[in-house]
Amino acid sequence: MKITLKKLNYVGFDDFERIIKTLLLTVIGPGVTPFTTGKDGAREAKYVGKACYPTNVEQWDGYWVFQVKHYDISKGLDKARKAVKYAIDNELKKLTVYGYFKDTKCDNYIYVTNVPFTGEHKRGLHDYIENKKKEYKVKHFDYWDGEKVLAYINATPKVRETFFPISGIQELSKEEVDRINRVYVPPIQYEELKKSLLRNRIVSIVGQPHVGKSATAIYLANEIFVEYDLNNMLMVPIIEHLTQIPKVWNSVLIFDDLFGEIIFESIGRSSKIITSLLNHNYIIITSRDYIFETARGKEEINENISSNIPTIIQEGSYTSSDLKDILRNHLNFEQAKGGLSANTVKYINSNKSIIVDQLRFPHNIQVFTDSLTDNINTKARLREIVSISKKIENVVLNWVQHKKESIQNILMVCSLGTVFSIDDIYVICNSKWGYSLIEIESTIESNSRLLFYNDNVVKFRHPSFNFTLFEYFKNNKRSLVVEVAAIALTTERIPLTSKSKFRRILQEIVGDLDKHTLLQIIQSKNVNKNLLEVIWPTLIRMDYKYTYDVIATVSSKRKKLNTKVKQSFAASKIYLKNKEIIGFLKYLIHIRNKENFRLVEQLIYYYSFAIRNKLEFFINQLDDNRTDDLKFKIILLGSMGTKDPEKALPLLKKYANHHIAMIRMRTYKSISSFDKDEQIKLIELYKQFKDKEVNKNNIQKLEKMIGNARKFQASRQVPSG
Repeated sequence: MKITLKKLNYVGFDDFERIIKTLLLTVIGPGVTPFTTGKDGAREAKYVGKACYPTNVEQWDGYWVFQVKHYDISKGLDKARKAVKYAIDNELKKLTVYGYFKDTKCDNYIYVTNVPFTGEHKRGLHDYIENKKKEYKVKHFDYWDGEKVLAYINATPKVRETFFPISGIQELSKEEVDRINRVYVPPIQYEELKKSLLRNRIVSIVGQPHVGKSATAIYLANEIFVEYDLNNMLMVPIIEHLTQIPKVWNSVLIFDDLFGEIIFESIGRSSKIITSLLNHNYIIITSRDYIFETARGKEEINENISSNIPTIIQEGSYTSSDLKDILRNHLNFEQAKGGLSANTVKYINSNKSIIVDQLRFPHNIQVFTDSLTDNINTKARLREIVSISKKIENVVLNWVQHKKESIQNILMVCSLGTVFSIDDIYVICNSKWGYSLIEIESTIESNSRLLFYNDNVVKFRHPSFNFTLFEYFKNNKRSLVVEVAAIALTTERIPLTSKSKFRRILQEIVGDLDKHTLLQIIQSKNVNKNLLEVIWPTLIRMDYKYTYDVIATVSSKRKKLNTKVKQSFAASKIYLKNKEIIGFLKYLIHIRNKENFRLVEQLIYYYSFAIRNKLEFFINQLDDNRTDDLKFKIILLGSMGTKDPEKALPLLKKYANHHIAMIRMRTYKSISSFDKDEQIKLIELYKQFKDKEVNKNNIQKLEKMIGNARKFQASRQVPSG
C-alpha cells in the first residue's frame, strides 16, 4: 500500500515527529537523539558524526541539527507553503545572520515538513530555498518536503507498516472499483492483457512508474469478476502477506508491485504460492519495468509469471485524445461528488490541451484533479496546480538540485540521450571535465533512484526523469548543455541515433538566442565546428544581411573563409529547408558585392549543391552580358551538372569559348565538379578545350582534369584473365 499526502496529514504532529525520528535512524544513523524543544522553542533532534548523506559519495560530517514542522494542509496548501517559506527564511537567518551555526558549532542542518513544495521554475519553493541558500551562503542546509518524506516512507517497509498498518489481504472496495470504472480509459494494450488473462489465468502488467498499471489491474479484475461471476476481487498490497493468503477459489487476485514499489524486494519461495493459486483463480501481477527485469535476472520469476508480459509505457500507450478523455472523466467524477462547480469544470476543459501536454500521463492527471478547488479561474493558479501535480518531475528536481557540480554534470550528460553506454558517457565527460570511469560509475550507482545501469547500458528509470532533467539543465545551464552536445557530435563512438538528438538539442537552444549572443559564440577562440553548423542556419532565418556581414567580418583578415568557418558553413545546409536556402541564395546573387565577390561566390557554391534540381530558376534570371552574373551562372551550372549534366553541359560548352580566360577557367572548374562517372565521358571534350586554349594556367588545369579522369577510368576497368 502506497502512503499518500492525505494519509500523512492525518497522522498529526506527534506521530509525524515519531515517523521522522524513525526515518532519521534509518537514513542518517542510530545515534540520532529524540526530538526536544530547542532554545527557540522549535522541536529539534541532533546527531554527531559522519553519515552517508546526501549520497554515499558525498558524506556530511560533524554536528547535525534536524528540525521538524507539521502543518495542516487540509486548510489549504497555499497557506501551508507561505508558512514554510517564512519559517525557512527565519531558519536561514538564524543559522547565518544570528550566528546559530557558530554558537552551537552546527555543521549540518535539515528542515523537515509534511508540506509538498512546488517545483515550478523560478516560482516554486524548491527554487526559492535554493536562492535563499545562495543569498545567505549556507552550504550544508537541506530540507525534506512532503514528497521526499513520502518517498522515504514508501521505500522503508518497517516505517510504513509501523505507522500505517494494513489488514493484509483486502477486498477491493465498491467505492474504489466504481471510481476506476468511471474515470478509466484503457491503454492500447488492454485487449491483449485481457485475452492473456483468460487464456493463461495469469498476466503480468509491466510498465513505467505511474502510467496506470494498478488502475488497469483493478479495471481488468472487475471485468473478469462480473463476466465470470467470481466470488471475490482481492488485493495483496505487500509481499509479506503472501504467506497469509487464505484458501480462496473462483476469485481474481491482484498482486500490486509484487517485486517491490521503489526498489527490488525478493519474494523468495512465494512464487510457488502464486502458482498454487492458479488452479481455481485468476491472478494479475503489476510491476515496474526495471524492477521486473531485476527479478528476472535474479531468477525469481517462474514460467507462469513471465508467460505473458504486455508492457504499458508512457509514450505510445495513451494518445493525446485518450489523456483528454481521462481528464474529462476525472472532472465529471469530481463534479458528480459535489467537489467542483460547473464553472471550474468548464474552465479546466477549455484548457485541457495545455494541461494534458504538461501532465503527460494518467497518474499526474489524477493528482491534478485531486488538487483542484473551486477557485481555479486564472492562468497563474492553473499553472501552479499543474506544477504541483507533476509528482515525478518534482521528486527529480528536488533530488538533483542538492547534488554537487560534478554529479550534476554527469546527470546532465545522461539527460541528453535516451540510452547511453557507459563508454559513451565516459568519452564525453572525460573530454569536457576529465572525469575518470570510476567516478562516473560511482555517480551513476549513487543515483540509482533515477538511473538504471546494467550490462554497460545506462538509461533513466522513467522517461519523465529524462525529460525533467533535460529541461532543468536547459533552463539553468544552457551554455554548458550546448557545449556538451557539440562535443558529443565530434565523438566517433556515439551512435548516429544519439547524434541526431544532439543536433535537435543544439537547434532548439541556439534558436532561442539573439543575434549578438550568436556573434559572441562565433568569435570565441575555440568555438566547436558542430555548434557553428547550427548557428549559421539560425542566423540565416533571422536576417540575411546580418549573416553575410558576420561571415564577411570573420573572413576579412585572410580575404577568404578560414577552414573552420568554411567547413561549418558548407555542412550547415543540412539544417535548412529548401525554401530557406533559395531565399538566402536570392539575397547573395542580388547583392553582387564587388569588394567581397570571392566570398559571395564561395557561399553560393556551398549552398547551391543542396538544391541542385531547383537551380534553373536562378540560372534563367542571370544576364550573360554582365560579368558578375556570368560567374554566378557558371557556379550554379556546375552544381546543377552534378544532378543533371545533360541540361548544364550545353551552356558550359558555350562559355568554354568565352574570350575572357578567367571565365573559361571557371567553366572548366564547374565541369570538373560533375560526378566521377561523367568524367570518363568528358575526356575527349577536355582534349578539345585544351587544343583551343591559349592561357598556360588553363592548359595546366585541363591537363590535370584529363589525368584525374583517366585515373578514374583505369580504376573502373576489370583486369583480364
